[in-house]
Amino acid sequence: MSMRLDLDFSKPLKQEQRLSLKLALAALAKSKRVSLVDGGRGAIVIGEAMSCSRVRQALAEMDLGVEAIRSSLNEDEDAVVDETQSLAAGNPSERLKPIGR
Repeated sequence: MSMRLDLDFSKPLKQEQRLSLKLALAALAKSKRVSLVDGGRGAIVIGEAMSCSRVRQALAEMDLGVEAIRSSLNEDEDAVVDETQSLAAGNPSERLKPIGR
């Protein structure tokens, strides 16, 4: 399921923050493209099955505070889209099985 996340920052990101943003999102296996918009005040992330909370967590690890995250998914879809959240919620089924299983 391809999706889009719009990130808003309170002020434009500096050059090193832009690099940190790209590195944080590149570390997520399901992100495909990151584009900075509005002079660094926002970003558009294209990917597959990424929850807003997982993206927020990845940005927090790089000390990037995001003001708002909007997803192309509705709230119900966003809540179950990330495997780590569905497994933590007690759903034992795996969406992707590792090779050899």
